[in-house]
Amino acid sequence: CLRQQAWLADARGFNCCMNAEGDAAIRRCIDIFAECRKRHPQSVVRHSLSDLECPHPNDIPRMAELGLFAEVYAQILLLNTCEAEAYMRERYGEGREAQFYDYAALFGAGVTVTIGTDLPLFIPSVPDSMYAACSRQFPDGSPVNGWYRERGMTRQQL
Repeated sequence: CLRQQAWLADARGFNCCMNAEGDAAIRRCIDIFAECRKRHPQSVVRHSLSDLECPHPNDIPRMAELGLFAEVYAQILLLNTCEAEAYMRERYGEGREAQFYDYAALFGAGVTVTIGTDLPLFIPSVPDSMYAACSRQFPDGSPVNGWYRERGMTRQQL
C-alpha cells in the first residue's frame, strides 16, 4: 500500500514525492506525510506533492506546517485552448473553480513551491509556461485580465 511504502522510505531517510491532483487525493497524501512526521519527528527528510491542481484551502497550511514542497506544473493551464473550454469549472463547479492552480495561497501559507515541467511532453516552451503562471491566460488570450490572476505567481516568485 502507498502508505506503507511512504513510511518505509521515510524511515530510511528518503524523500518521497507523491503525485496528487484533486483535493481528496492531496489530503490523503498530506495525511500520509503527517503520519511519517509523527513516526519520525526529528527527521530532516522533506517530502513533496506534485501537480496539486486543486488543493482544499484547509490543506495548504498543513503543507506548510509539515515542510512539504509543492511541485507545480504551470504549463498545465495551457492545455486548455480557451477559458470557455477549460475543464476546471466542469470538474469542480463554479464555486470551487478558483481553487485550481492557486499558487498565491501556497506562497501565502509559506509552502516552498518548486516549478517543474512535463516539457517537452505537451508544451515545448519554458517561457510560455512562465507566462501562464503569471498572466493566467489561455492560449487564445482569454480572459483579458487573466483567469483568477490574483491566484497566480509573480515574476519574482518564478
